Amino acid sequence: MLIIGFAACEGPAGKDGTDGRDGRDGIDGRDGRNGRDGRDGKDGRDGNDGHDGKDGDGSHSFIIKEFFVHENSWIPDYDVLMDNFFFYGFEINELTPRIYNNGAVVCYLVQEFDFGVVQTPLPYTFYGSEDNGTYFYSENYTYEISPGHITFIVKISDFNTEAQQPLSCNFRVVLLW
Repeated sequence: MLIIGFAACEGPAGKDGTDGRDGRDGIDGRDGRNGRDGRDGKDGRDGNDGHDGKDGDGSHSFIIKEFFVHENSWIPDYDVLMDNFFFYGFEINELTPRIYNNGAVVCYLVQEFDFGVVQTPLPYTFYGSEDNGTYFYSENYTYEISPGHITFIVKISDFNTEAQQPLSCNFRVVLLW
């Protein structure tokens, strides 16, 4: 039997080799929390006053008028095109050509309920029913204007002006310029 043994031998250490290439950068970490806001600085000086504006013409910029149409005052208009409606017109001298051409006219149907008075802008459509809910209809309230005149109009959805007359109505008209 043959036994062979090896012994480890080390010699002196050699020189270090050259460094290898740098590796890739790692992923950025999460941002830290924002710091607290600093204190507000002192207010600056007040600015100079502005120039005076032009004097106005001394008139108001609006007028409010009230108009009442009694139930029996509505005038039926029978049209051959079946565009039947009711109307009632008023003179309104405050509705000048200047307001008509350069201002605005806003109208409201003024209604009184148990809880108070309500202004509803026109045009306004009321939806109702009769005969225990078997007959449905609508009433459309609107208006037309010309200098010195306003006409309130009610169209009932079935256009049957003989069967149904609008109720009394209070209108508020606002003239703006």
